[in-house]
Amino acid sequence: MILAFVMLIMVCCGYSQLKVAIDVIDAAADYTKKTKRIIGVSVLYFVLQMIVFIIWLFSVACLWSWGDIRVDNVKYQTKETFFPKGQKDNFYYALLFMIFGIMWILEWMTAQVNFVCMCSAATYYFNSDSEHEGDAEVGFAFHVAYFKHAGSLAFGSFLIALVKFIELVFMTAAEAALKHSGDNAAMKCAIRCAECLMKCFEDIVDYVNKSAYAYMAVTGDSFCTSALNAFLLQLKHGLGFVFAKFLAEMFILVGKIFITLLNMLMTYCLMKYAFKDYEGDDAMTSATGPLVVVAIVTFLCASVFLGLFDETVLALMTCVCLDMDLNDGAPKYGP
Repeated sequence: MILAFVMLIMVCCGYSQLKVAIDVIDAAADYTKKTKRIIGVSVLYFVLQMIVFIIWLFSVACLWSWGDIRVDNVKYQTKETFFPKGQKDNFYYALLFMIFGIMWILEWMTAQVNFVCMCSAATYYFNSDSEHEGDAEVGFAFHVAYFKHAGSLAFGSFLIALVKFIELVFMTAAEAALKHSGDNAAMKCAIRCAECLMKCFEDIVDYVNKSAYAYMAVTGDSFCTSALNAFLLQLKHGLGFVFAKFLAEMFILVGKIFITLLNMLMTYCLMKYAFKDYEGDDAMTSATGPLVVVAIVTFLCASVFLGLFDETVLALMTCVCLDMDLNDGAPKYGP
C-alpha cells in the first residue's frame, strides 16, 4: 500500500512526464517495427561473440598446457601440474590477463550493439516531425560507432569490464576464505553484503555507460563529457526518465514471459498431437525436461532481441529531452 501510494503521488505530480514517457515507448515500438534490420545487428554481434569466445577457449587450453602433468601418487592415481621454477606465478598472471581480455572484448562488442541501436534511433527521431515519420540510418550508425566513437566505446566497456573483473576476483577469493573458515556465519554475512554492494556499483556503472552512449549518439561528444551531461539531463527530467525506464522494463518482461510461454505451449502441442510422443512403446512419461530446455533457450533468445528495446527507449528519451530544452519546451522533431 505504501509503494502504491508513492506511485500514485508520482503519477499525479508527474502526469506530463508520464505522457512524454508513454509517447517515447510508442515511438520506440514504431521504430522497432519499422527498422527490422536492427534485429540483424543483434544476431550478427551475437554470432561474433560466440566465435570470439570459442577462439578464447582454445587459447586458454593452450595456456593451460604451460606446465607438465605428472602422476603425484601412483597408489591413489592423483595428478598434479608442475611448472618450471618461477613460472607458476606467471601462469596465473597470464590467466587473469586472458580472463580480463575476454570480458573487455565481449563488453566492447555489446557496447557496439547498444550504440548502433541508439544512434539509429536518434536518426529516426531527428528525421521525423509531427507531420512526417522518417527512417532510421543504421549504416550511418555503424560509421559513427567505428570511425567516430570507437575509443569512447572501448573506454566505457573497459570500465564495466574492470568492475566485473574485480568483482569476480573478490568473490573467488572470498569464497575460498569462507571455505577455509568453516562457513563462519559472520564472514558469510560480510561476504554477502560486499557482494550486494559490488553488484549495485556494477549496475550504476552500467547505467552511466548506457546514458553516456545515448548522449554521444545524439550530440557526438566524448565519453566523459557525455556521461556528465547525460547525468545533468536526467536530473532535470528525472521523473520522465524514471517512467520511461519503468514502462520499458515492464514491456520487456511481459514480452519475454509471453514469448516463452507461447513457445512452451507450441512445443507441448507438437509433442502431443503432431509427433505423438505419448503413444507407443517409446512413449514419453514426462514433458517437463524438454519444456524446461525450450523455456531456457527461448528466454535467452528473447532477452537478446528485446534487450535492444530498452536502449531504444533511453536514446529516444534523451532525444526528446534535448529537443525540448533547445526549443523552449516544445519539441520540434520526433514522430
